[in-house]
Amino acid sequence: IMTNKTEVSNSELKVLEILYDKKEAVTIPQILLELKKQGLDWLNPTVANYLKRLQKKGIVDSVKKGQNRYFYAIVSKQEMQNEDAKKIIDTRFKGSFINFLCAFSKETKLSKEEIKQIKEWAEHLDDE
Repeated sequence: IMTNKTEVSNSELKVLEILYDKKEAVTIPQILLELKKQGLDWLNPTVANYLKRLQKKGIVDSVKKGQNRYFYAIVSKQEMQNEDAKKIIDTRFKGSFINFLCAFSKETKLSKEEIKQIKEWAEHLDDE
């Protein structure tokens, strides 16, 4: 469980998403290649700085193998999403999940399938 570690900038998140997508430890040059595929021409020191910040936040770690340093996420994508959702509900909806759902459902037309999934999810809450 994390506390205050998820203050992640959009740029840090781009790097973190690459680590999640790769599912294995990667080098900065590998990250730069993936960023380039996304149309981002970032430099090595820029990515290194974002990785250093993510390491200080306890989200990423690295291991040195030979001449290369490999980076990997130590906090799962699910944990990050859970923390983000909790933070939004706490700060914008006074901690009320119901307030969040009401605000969301007023602005978004839910499909019958989505409504069915929400109902199934709610029914399983009693099981936990």
